[in-house]
Amino acid sequence: MTTPLGIREFAAGTLVTFSLALTSCGGGDEARPALPQLVAGDAHTVALEKDGTLWAWGSNQYGQLGNGTDQNSNVPVQLRTDATWQSVSTRWGHTVAITRDGTIWAWGHNAFGELGNGTNTDRLLPVQIGTDGEWLSASAGTRHTVAVRKDGTLWAWGANQDGQLGNATHTNSHRPVRISK
Repeated sequence: MTTPLGIREFAAGTLVTFSLALTSCGGGDEARPALPQLVAGDAHTVALEKDGTLWAWGSNQYGQLGNGTDQNSNVPVQLRTDATWQSVSTRWGHTVAITRDGTIWAWGHNAFGELGNGTNTDRLLPVQIGTDGEWLSASAGTRHTVAVRKDGTLWAWGANQDGQLGNATHTNSHRPVRISK
């Protein structure tokens, strides 16, 4: 069955895989335009517009909205007007996003190091992880974060009690660690 928007619906339990071809917008390594995204955390929502603006609303107990406060918002608030965002992911109490220039930023809950900035202090505003612009994608877990660099290497940080960082330990990491094979 196909929805009015042309999206194919599949029966529950059906495994569906997609392949995406990533292309640049011009020459060289120029970033591709952002696709609209709408992602849901535990009790907050983040939206990425096609123009690269980022908006958030809902619960903000740990600063997961990234607007400099810990006050909930029942209307969308714009984040970092000086940045053009490429992708975003959120989960329980933190959010992680990548800008079009490939830098990675995180904000919100950080008791387990899930922001990857070397601390365990919650952040009310986006904080850059590292200094380079080599990040391709990222995903927020419940209390950890995983990301892929442009060279294809896999990285993780945050809580690791169940080995979710994939680095052959059960030790939390407050900074990105490479996932071992």
